[in-house]
This record gives sequence, C-alpha cells and structure tokens, in this order.
Amino acid sequence: MRVAGTPVGWNCSKCGGLWILDHDSSGLTTPEGLFEEIQVASDSDSRAGTCPQGHGFLTRAQTHLDGGFYLERCSVCSGVWFDSGEWQRVSAAGLAGGLFEIWTEPWQRAQMEKQAVGAYSKKLQNELGPDVVAKLESLADDLRSHPSRSLALGYFMRLVSGNKHE
Repeated sequence: MRVAGTPVGWNCSKCGGLWILDHDSSGLTTPEGLFEEIQVASDSDSRAGTCPQGHGFLTRAQTHLDGGFYLERCSVCSGVWFDSGEWQRVSAAGLAGGLFEIWTEPWQRAQMEKQAVGAYSKKLQNELGPDVVAKLESLADDLRSHPSRSLALGYFMRLVSGNKHE
C-alpha cells in the first residue's frame, strides 16, 4: 500500500521487520499503518537475507549506531530491510533522509573514526579520571592559540618527567 508522501514499503507483523523501496525515506516516521504485511524470514543481524522481491541476496552495511547493527539493501531495486526496531533507531539518529549513504566508504570511515575517538576518550576518562582530563583540556584550550605554546609544552614535559629545573 502506497501512502502519498511516504516511501513504498511493507511491514512484517510476524518478525516486526520493515522493507522500504524508495531512495528518499525522509518522509517516513513510523511503520504503523503504512505498510502491508509481507513474510520474510529474519535471523536478525546474524546474516544477510534475500530481497523480498526475488532479486537475490542483500548487501549489508553496519550502522555503528547504539553499538552497531546491520542494514541490508538490494543492489537491484535498492530496497532496504530493517529488522524490528532498526527503523526507529535510524530515524532517531537523523539518518532517514540520507539512508543510502550508510553503504558508502566515506560514511563508514567517518563512523569508524567517531568510534575510535569515543573509545580513546573513554580510556582517558577511565585511566586519568574526569578531573585530570578536564584540567588537560582546559590547559590545551589556553595554549592552543598562545604564541609561545611550544615553550610551555617543553616546560610541561619537564614537569611531568620530574626534571623541574634542568
């Protein structure tokens, strides 16, 4: 069933999955009442499924949202399969309008970089403590545009190594 202003799609009442065909899914906010039922076997994110329209296996892309989950897309009709709850997570993250970017290398690379920065930040917080991290960030803000920051950094390295007066 097509509803004006929304993507073509179907909802599976058996598994809670969602199949969207349009490239522009920004008009879709919730599957309730917008989709006819289709029956597609789903093992959640354990493996790629097949296109409900019979085009073969779907290609997978990791979203990196909320710990990461995979979306599957048909390379022939460009339909996208969402396991139960995944559409809501994608929509809440503001990715509905640019959904197909998830399959591009630049998007995947940017997400991996964000994860690496987040992991490093978490490690700093765990190992140094939030107070020390806040002090270091404040010091970095002060020195970032200072004309003699290299002198200050050299002095700081001496202080840290215990050679205050060398």
